Amino acid sequence: MIRLVCSRSARAPLHLTRVTTHSSLRSQSPTSTKWAFPLLGIFSGANLLFFNRSQAECDTSEAVYARVRKKYAIYGKCQLKIFSGTAHPELGKSIAACLNKTLDEVRLEKNDSGEIEAQITESVRDCDVFLVQPTCNPTPNEYLMELLIMIDASKRSGAARVTAVIPVFGYGRQDTKAKHREPISAKVVVDILETAGVDRVLTVDLHASQIQGFAEYPIDNLHAQPLMENYLRDHLSAAQTSDLMIISADARGAKRAASFADRMSSGLAIFSGDAKSLVGNVSGKCCVLIGGLVDTAGTMTRAAAELMAHGANEVYAVALHGVLSAPAMQRIRDSQISAFIVTNTIPMSAKRANCEKLTVISVAPLLAEAIDRIHAGGSLSQLFENRDASFYNAVVVA
Repeated sequence: MIRLVCSRSARAPLHLTRVTTHSSLRSQSPTSTKWAFPLLGIFSGANLLFFNRSQAECDTSEAVYARVRKKYAIYGKCQLKIFSGTAHPELGKSIAACLNKTLDEVRLEKNDSGEIEAQITESVRDCDVFLVQPTCNPTPNEYLMELLIMIDASKRSGAARVTAVIPVFGYGRQDTKAKHREPISAKVVVDILETAGVDRVLTVDLHASQIQGFAEYPIDNLHAQPLMENYLRDHLSAAQTSDLMIISADARGAKRAASFADRMSSGLAIFSGDAKSLVGNVSGKCCVLIGGLVDTAGTMTRAAAELMAHGANEVYAVALHGVLSAPAMQRIRDSQISAFIVTNTIPMSAKRANCEKLTVISVAPLLAEAIDRIHAGGSLSQLFENRDASFYNAVVVA
């Protein structure tokens, strides 16, 4: 009733104006408006007090919903762009090929003073941009700086969203403060990525999942373990019998090795004290050493020697990230490891050419599937649930 009166009162001044324009009623207008406007004010105030609050809340929620919808629903409709830095262009090309497109072009070079210059050579306005750049050896600092500059170039060029695809998250091992006056460098990297303007990060097997809690933006952590499991099932005859043993080279990797053993329905043994004391019987078994990020390969090769000394038939090694710095290659060549299986989150072409024992599994199909789902607004949880999907097929890099 009050709303009806208010709506009629709101029209009253216009109605009175039309009436007073008639010469016979012109003298009545001052008297009529004396009560009309105060009455209009009273009823309008009542209407605002009792009705407009809920309307305002509705309008606010609609506005918020509109902003969220614009921010997140547009990306399935805008153009997908994939760029690669100089850290691992082969992986960028493989990801683009899995998505049936070519790698987009960005110019990266150093000027005479050693500074990095970047220029995106095509339009990215209102595009969904993915930048493939592992911050890995041999020059992680340079690769990180390249990534930051590419992020800024994309944002300043009007990109709708920028996602950094970092298969190896640099400084990820420095995720805690172990000693006095030490930094938490992983947190520093997370912060500078945000300052550069990144909207999302896609990575593979973070050293510690807690790094995701350092960031205000989403960090999607994929897992290469299903790739390795499928490769072992397809290429090791012992995986189909009870002769397979999963080995953790140290106590820190026991949880990861236990997960492998559970998924592979195999036995489990653990080294404690830096590959010196073995817990478990490996006599007559085919052993698979499980590692996360393998740098010098010292622990893995020592563990392989101990396993053979304890009666193992043969030893394989798996590394989710193969840093494999200078001494590692010689150690692997001289070791009793039959095959060292790594992913290509780090460039492995040169290392593969110098060591026949290296087998490289591509993560490009997995990353491409994740990029496609992020771009289209799909669910990433299925990547963790469906381990038999085609994107987990173990593709060996030649």
